[in-house]
Amino acid sequence: MLGAAGENPVDALRAAAGDRELETAHDRAAVLDWRLDASGLRNAGAGPLPWMPAVPARLAEDPHWGAYLSQRAHLVTELADQVSTRATEQADKGALPVWAQNGIRPESATIADVEVWRAAMQVPGDDRRPTGAPQLQKISATWQRRLNKSVTGDHTPALKEWRQLLYSLAPQVRDDEFTPLLAERLAAMSRAGVTAHELLRTATAPDHPAGPLPDEHAAAAVWWRMARQLTPAVAAQIGDGSHGESVTTEWTPRLVELFGPERAASIQASTWWPALVSNVDHGVQRGWQVEALLGAGRAMPSDGWEGVDECQALVWRTSIALETAPDEHAHEVHFDEPPADLWEGVEPDPAAFVDHPDDAQWPLAEDLEPPADVVDEHLVDAVEEDLVIDVDEDQYVEPDLTLAAYLRDLGGNRLEPTEADIRLMYQRAEEWHSSPVTRERMVEINELTQAFFESRFTDSWGRDYLTGRFGIDLAGDARFRPGQAPAGWTNLVDHLRGRGVSDAEMLATGVATEASTGRLIDRIRDRVMFPVIHQGEVLGFVGRRRPDLTDADKAGPKYLNTADTPLFHKGAQLFGVVDELLAEGAVPVIVEGPMDAVAVTIASAGLYLGVAPLGTSLTDEQAAQLAAVGRDPIVATDADLAGQVAAERDFWMLTPHGMDPGFARFPDGLDPADLLAQRGPAALTATVASGQPAFRALGDQLLTERLDNLAPEQARVAAMRILSARPSRAWEPGVNQVRARLQLSQLQARRDLRDAVKTWDADPRKAALAELHKSSGVRARLAAAADKTPAERWAPLARELDPRLLEQGDWPATAAMLQQAHEQGHDVGAATRAIVTEKPLGDSPARDLRYRIVSRFELPIDGSEGASAPTASQGAARDREDANRPRPPRRDAPRR
Repeated sequence: MLGAAGENPVDALRAAAGDRELETAHDRAAVLDWRLDASGLRNAGAGPLPWMPAVPARLAEDPHWGAYLSQRAHLVTELADQVSTRATEQADKGALPVWAQNGIRPESATIADVEVWRAAMQVPGDDRRPTGAPQLQKISATWQRRLNKSVTGDHTPALKEWRQLLYSLAPQVRDDEFTPLLAERLAAMSRAGVTAHELLRTATAPDHPAGPLPDEHAAAAVWWRMARQLTPAVAAQIGDGSHGESVTTEWTPRLVELFGPERAASIQASTWWPALVSNVDHGVQRGWQVEALLGAGRAMPSDGWEGVDECQALVWRTSIALETAPDEHAHEVHFDEPPADLWEGVEPDPAAFVDHPDDAQWPLAEDLEPPADVVDEHLVDAVEEDLVIDVDEDQYVEPDLTLAAYLRDLGGNRLEPTEADIRLMYQRAEEWHSSPVTRERMVEINELTQAFFESRFTDSWGRDYLTGRFGIDLAGDARFRPGQAPAGWTNLVDHLRGRGVSDAEMLATGVATEASTGRLIDRIRDRVMFPVIHQGEVLGFVGRRRPDLTDADKAGPKYLNTADTPLFHKGAQLFGVVDELLAEGAVPVIVEGPMDAVAVTIASAGLYLGVAPLGTSLTDEQAAQLAAVGRDPIVATDADLAGQVAAERDFWMLTPHGMDPGFARFPDGLDPADLLAQRGPAALTATVASGQPAFRALGDQLLTERLDNLAPEQARVAAMRILSARPSRAWEPGVNQVRARLQLSQLQARRDLRDAVKTWDADPRKAALAELHKSSGVRARLAAAADKTPAERWAPLARELDPRLLEQGDWPATAAMLQQAHEQGHDVGAATRAIVTEKPLGDSPARDLRYRIVSRFELPIDGSEGASAPTASQGAARDREDANRPRPPRRDAPRR
């Protein structure tokens, strides 16, 4: 296309490649494509339709093809005009296309534009999305977004009314194209007398059984959760385009008695009439009286409500009357997928089969091959295929596992970009295209900002705070470059203005924000600052508020990031990455917060590198960055419930990229920064080092949780899914552990592993996503396990070690000691298994195990005693006394 437009393609490519750096681009070809084609029209100008390129000038002048191409372009214009005219006429008559029957009526011109788009882009007629599937090509994607915005509108009265509540409860809906439509439906519900704000708060609650709202299509997810509380008529028939003329019911004549002839006719003429009929019929079948359901509508004014569809209001009211909003927390809801085979574990009753004699064996033992004289020669191949399928595949289990292990050890299947990845790539590229500030200028402004913060660090409270927290003065430390954002509204703004930075540049770079008065102010104030650095460039900042302030002080969140910009996306970067340390072999350690990341790096003198997501859970982009390091990371989340759930999520985010993370367990109530402050660098380094994959793998932790907290059949399936995500070296010991706990045969366990590995290898992302969707169930199990007594919690481990343990009178004392070791961060399961392997337990197994635990973990039996060992009876008595002594509450104090 460049050549046809008269340009030299080679020169253009060289210029695009040398325009700016390409090293940081994930898809360099895509970036070059955007640079070569700034307009998205393939350098040919606008064609017969706004998103179509025109015929290049040189081709239009061609004696052979010029006339043909010009006629084709003219034909496209004529057809588009015909579609537009027909759509406008139908819209003016009140006939809306199917995609527009959703509660918002666009302008006739907008309807015509969308109909032309759908015809040109061949959007299927049953696709309810106004413009169909998302487009990836630049100009098409840009035009599609304009059309979607025209359809839904971004400044409708309903959105203005509901915007503040929506954005505060669900910030994810801010840029969602479905949000205006959701606002219209909320407004309609409110006009009908429904407490829409209560339904909205329930649907967006953090502890909703369905989990947190997704980042994509959040508004649609909110509506789905609300629609669950309404009748099927509303959820399924809302705005479906049905017309009332064809819908009749026995109680239709009663409308005139209840509402009068004019209002009755108006109700029946509404597109909501079929939904109202469905609601009322449904209520009558359940014993409701028509007058009771529709009677409330008589109190509604017949005029004075501009834009209110009375039939729609009746639908909302009858929906709530028929289906009272349930208590979302009254019942535990599980969203796990159904088993692959619903007959699994079910032994069928032979008597239930037709013509099956009662005394026949199950399964049938008859030869499956029919007699030779009745075999149709045309069906010979089909019979042979059936016989092949019926062959027992157990003989292929080991070869399949051997091949899978070989492929896994070679690096597995490379993850290909998904459609979401490609859309994100184009979105990021378009952000730069529409940005008023270049990338180089943003980096320059960030460096000026960083220099300002560092200059204010010397005499700040932030310097004293970090020195007390980490035990060393970080002023001038090139690894972290700490700084201070001073108190006050415009310190940074005034400084940057003095350096020639315009207000528009500060807003675009995210270092300043606009106050309600319209005045430009510093985005981050009175905080100790750390830059977010990637490949030597400052992309953004994260600021930590004063340690003596809490959320109740209205001082903002504990950590505040730079606003999202084309240069900085908090889900795309990790805090704490130091390229020099990674190059020297440092092992990444994933922690929950920036302070923990700094603590890990400082304490280990660069042997380990603390990295932290920025206010989000670990994302796929961040996991890909960790995979590029080439070393399995260590997950070092906190020991509380939230930290355990975060570790679970990290496992399923990292393993699709071929990583097998380790797991560092911290003492209860202590995060890495706390451990450094209270016990020193050696203790923190030793805790992190114990979490290396060779010593303690996160997969082993998840495997133990499934075996401890799930029923045997569920545990068998869940355990194999975890093993399938790990390298082949973990398969054999993992299978042996599952076999020992669940009493499985070797063949069955290996077959289950083979099937799980096949599923994982077919699509690692899909398999991991299915497990991520079960996080609410994992959270519930972990919370229930934490509420158990030590004797109950460690009973599964006791059965595995020595069944006699549970029969001992002093087992509770031993369990209490196991719990104590666990809370100090020790791997109790691995240690006790090693203890029993070295030497079986004696005649008093609980006491024997207790004394060995004391020796292994250096735990005191009783601090008041001297060095002499107690007698057996004295030890047992003290142990029972310790077990009955009230335990101090767990430390769940806010992080510092």
